[in-house]
Amino acid sequence: MKGVKVNLPSGVSGETQTKREYLSVSVDKDGHYFFDKDEVNADDLQARLLKVHQSDPDAKVFVRGDRDTVHGNVVHLLDMLRSAGFYKISFEIKSEALKGVPGAGT
Repeated sequence: MKGVKVNLPSGVSGETQTKREYLSVSVDKDGHYFFDKDEVNADDLQARLLKVHQSDPDAKVFVRGDRDTVHGNVVHLLDMLRSAGFYKISFEIKSEALKGVPGAGT
């Protein structure tokens, strides 16, 4: 798993993605930001995002937002991603769609 452990919200739609080469940014329930597993402040996160975008503008970005964080924290994270130049952004959730499917999640 890339990124810090957060309590992901559940969803019934979506699809499983293969996550080999991607960037993981997270916000925990207390509004702390993470670049992969490193806790960073907003300025450091912005600088890292700009650096990644300059070297790989097509990088895949996965957002991990704790389900208990306030909506504004996720919006701020999205604003930082967009201002760095990322517009193709995926959200990680716990998929309810795969419950009961043999072999799912194993």
